[in-house]
Amino acid sequence: MYVNNRLEEVYKAFTSFKRLVYFQNSQTIIDDNGNVLERPPPSLPISISKNLVGGSPIVIDVDKLRGLVKRYNVSVADLVLKVRARADFNNGSVAVRRHIVESHAQLLKRLPSSIDNFVFASSLRAGGLMYFTDERLTLYRVHGENWSSAFRLKGSKEEMQLRRARALLQEIKVYKLIGSSLLDDDIIRYLCVRNIFKGSLLLLPLPELGVLPPELRLSLSDVKLFLRCYKTEAEGLVYVIFAMGIALLSPILASPKGRLVIGRLAGGVVEALTTKRALKERV
Repeated sequence: MYVNNRLEEVYKAFTSFKRLVYFQNSQTIIDDNGNVLERPPPSLPISISKNLVGGSPIVIDVDKLRGLVKRYNVSVADLVLKVRARADFNNGSVAVRRHIVESHAQLLKRLPSSIDNFVFASSLRAGGLMYFTDERLTLYRVHGENWSSAFRLKGSKEEMQLRRARALLQEIKVYKLIGSSLLDDDIIRYLCVRNIFKGSLLLLPLPELGVLPPELRLSLSDVKLFLRCYKTEAEGLVYVIFAMGIALLSPILASPKGRLVIGRLAGGVVEALTTKRALKERV
């Protein structure tokens, strides 16, 4: 839900900066009954958007960032996300120029989820100014059906695994479409997360998945990407080691029987990585 003055703040920003293409505000987390939560429950690892550098508000010129990209060999998205935590989170916290979305309407129709990531990437591709404020102009409700709960659903083990598999498959598709179609595989962070999801999928002992095709497995080229992610601080060393191990076991993990055996052994490791990521994002 919007707070009472959100549309006014959006209007002020877009009329003050003629080159502005993207606006995002921070969020107040509430529960089912509308009560404010300082922190979401551990079962829903959700963190709010906030400026990490420069106070509030900040205005970033994407076109000027492109010069730093060439100099330091990092992506524009990674630079923005170093300044603004979760700059690509929550449609209800975002406002964007209409033509930015319309110019990629065909791609939008192919996305199964994560429209907020799509709008963020489309705005980066277009160039111009991005406006970020720490004002909490959106009320974000957490509950049992949040998208993030797909990874921590309460219920039987089989229910949790099936829902997790559906979520992983959708996210892998989303990051592939956004990375390759919008930004020429330049979003290092998104590509790293996509490969983490591929590795997690390979560890799910679900016979319903059948034999996973090559595009859903990890290869040596994926390990090279993780090394680049580590070099640019997009991911930690633990994730590099994780990718190397899964890539080596990928031929075995492609089959349901192989996933059943290896998945039982590695399930604890994946849970630890997921928890670590959630805690890191909350800090």
